[in-house]
Amino acid sequence: MDRTIKAIGVGDTADVMKRLFDIGLRPHLRRIKQIEAGGRLPVAVFEPPLEIRPLILQMGWNGVDHVFGMPSAIRWAFAASLLHDPVGKAWVESSRHGRILVMAQGGTLLINISGKGEFSIEPGSLDSEVFNG
Repeated sequence: MDRTIKAIGVGDTADVMKRLFDIGLRPHLRRIKQIEAGGRLPVAVFEPPLEIRPLILQMGWNGVDHVFGMPSAIRWAFAASLLHDPVGKAWVESSRHGRILVMAQGGTLLINISGKGEFSIEPGSLDSEVFNG
């Protein structure tokens, strides 16, 4: 599912991930929790290129907000499209709180958020893990 690590801007992976967490996620934790409380899957949009904006708009993004809630019908259709990604499919279908789908540049990340506000990438969800198995 992930194509973000190599696709996001300049800098090495650690710098890029720090920027994503510090700018794209931490300032929006309150909104993420509100979205979860409403029963939707939170989605963060971080520096999307023009070519993927139409896809994100179809997922329920208004074109402006950094974080939005994916409507249930779209969430289930998205999960159904992940036939060859069992980790991603299970993650999207899960009702567990503390998750945010990140749409960043040319890819996605499945991010888990601990009760302490710490971020982690869903184990087994990176392309490198899938391909190098």
